Amino acid sequence: MSACTYIYQTLSRENDEVRLLQIHSPTGHSTDPRLSLELRHESLTNESIHYAALSYVWGSSPSEDLVEIEVNGGPFLVTRNLHAELIRLLGCTGCAADSWLWIDAICINQSDTSEKSWQVSQMGTIYSRADLVYMMTGSGSAETDRAMDFIARIGPRAVSAGALDPWTGEKEEEVRTYVAARPFSPSQEDDRGYEGDSERSRFMYDLVHEQCLYPWSPPGENVCTGILETLQKDYWHRIWITQEVALARCAIVVCGERSVPLDDFEGALTAIFQCHYAGLFLLASEYYYFGWELPGSPHATMALIARRRRCRGKPIRLADLVCQHRVAPNRPHYSATDPRDIFFALLGQDPEEVHIAATRALIRDGDLHQNWQFHLDQCVRMKKSERLNNLPSWVPDWEGIGKRGISVYHIGYSDDFAATAGKIPTWTVDDDMTSHILRRPGCYVDVITEVMPPPRWVQDDEWTASKIEDPVAWLQSIIKFVGLGPDSDPAEDYVWRTLLKGRQCTAHVSNSNGPTPTTQDIRGFVRRIMRQEPIDADGLTPEEAEIVRRGSMAYLYHLLTWRPLTSRSPTSCAAGHTAKAMFGLGHVAIKPGDIVTLLWGIRSPIILRPRNDDAIGGGYTFLGDAYVDGIMQATTTVQL
Repeated sequence: MSACTYIYQTLSRENDEVRLLQIHSPTGHSTDPRLSLELRHESLTNESIHYAALSYVWGSSPSEDLVEIEVNGGPFLVTRNLHAELIRLLGCTGCAADSWLWIDAICINQSDTSEKSWQVSQMGTIYSRADLVYMMTGSGSAETDRAMDFIARIGPRAVSAGALDPWTGEKEEEVRTYVAARPFSPSQEDDRGYEGDSERSRFMYDLVHEQCLYPWSPPGENVCTGILETLQKDYWHRIWITQEVALARCAIVVCGERSVPLDDFEGALTAIFQCHYAGLFLLASEYYYFGWELPGSPHATMALIARRRRCRGKPIRLADLVCQHRVAPNRPHYSATDPRDIFFALLGQDPEEVHIAATRALIRDGDLHQNWQFHLDQCVRMKKSERLNNLPSWVPDWEGIGKRGISVYHIGYSDDFAATAGKIPTWTVDDDMTSHILRRPGCYVDVITEVMPPPRWVQDDEWTASKIEDPVAWLQSIIKFVGLGPDSDPAEDYVWRTLLKGRQCTAHVSNSNGPTPTTQDIRGFVRRIMRQEPIDADGLTPEEAEIVRRGSMAYLYHLLTWRPLTSRSPTSCAAGHTAKAMFGLGHVAIKPGDIVTLLWGIRSPIILRPRNDDAIGGGYTFLGDAYVDGIMQATTTVQL
């Protein structure tokens, strides 16, 4: 926070006033420059005003880390980080003396709580009205300078070639066909006339021949390290930049002494990753290591995702921003010093217990819009952070999700289940949005009677996805838990169907007449794989080879921390027919005595734990979604 002896004059709310500042050249000794700023009031209703806005990281502000500048001739203290950004702005972007700026730390009286709250609520208007937004990402290096120069060189052509347009399968195939048709070594021959020829294809072909994107590029020429360094700066996961960038009419990315228009910046990086999406690295051995040092999609930041949606005329939905399913690109997806800011910065309001209210709002919107990004069955119970340990069981740790993405996926992730199809949940208009109690209509299904221990999960580092340490031992423990005999039998298919959540039913071979139905032979092949029986690769049928090629069995190794569970319905137990026991998957928190339920409007069963708490009238603890064989579709029973 800024500190000063400068006396602020009161802003007029009636006239929608803001303060704008102008930076004058530094005065004094060159090693200790003192910036001189002019501050004035201006009304946002004045259509003739022109100004730029600064988007930057505040950083820490201990009292001993402040720098003195001048504002309207008087002393004013700012953080060292802001001071560096002001110097950088003057030096590398050509900020003219007659340019006016809006910078929150200076233009808002930080000691006036009422003004601060009002001005923060106006930030959406302030950034959308600005002619330009400077995205100040921080200091640079030789590597980032090289990367920014490269981005500035290819960015305009990337934008012209449509890198910022929606990426479709048709465009992907067009590019792949063209690159595959042309010889690897570029020559002076006419590059037109090949199948799939287009401006996009020609640009992508040239891009995969940029030697600076390969590990063997000469010293001092590789740009991958600089790209990663640029994209992993704290700026990109600062929660407050989301609206600042998304609402900007025009923006410039500033890194050290280099600057690039945002469209060119995003276009260049998007094109590089589109080369991966199109599988161009598989078309020739010479392409294989293209962009090898750029794993994942580090350019897919919340701010750029929101801006992209807005530019395409799509709504910016809260769930699209906070529900980060990707593994974090060696930095958090989003973060905030105050956990309340995760939603405060996005919603522009600060209700009591904002995480609870925001989660409830996301769930409600999920009920109203069945294609929405977030539903109750996507809430995975997990250990809360120390700062958020009092949240109810159905509220995710959004702070943790912001750091590394969804560490534990819900069981129904990417699956089309319909356990309660046709049942619509009801909400009352007087629901307390901050209440710890969530009320949902539904029905009781079963009680869990037995749970097996989960497998051990390991991570190579804090940013990569976890994996089962010993998948073979995990499969063997399941065989023992269920009590299968030494020889496979069709009666056991329910076990493997459950572990793969019925997905092998879609592992068909396509032909001109449509998908080939799953056969008994395919079911037997699945059983052999699950039991780790010897398989002759040369003797695979086309259908079996397709299963292996598509990686359908790999779903087994993405079960994360889900645990097989068994439950017996009271009627089955009364009849003594243990063969009718239900079998399913749940999260690690479940234990015998928990119950399986169906809650209206939720696509997967939900596990609840009865709670004996007279203070809140009993109720249940939420334990997440489940896969229970035979009840995942309301109208049909999936058969393997």
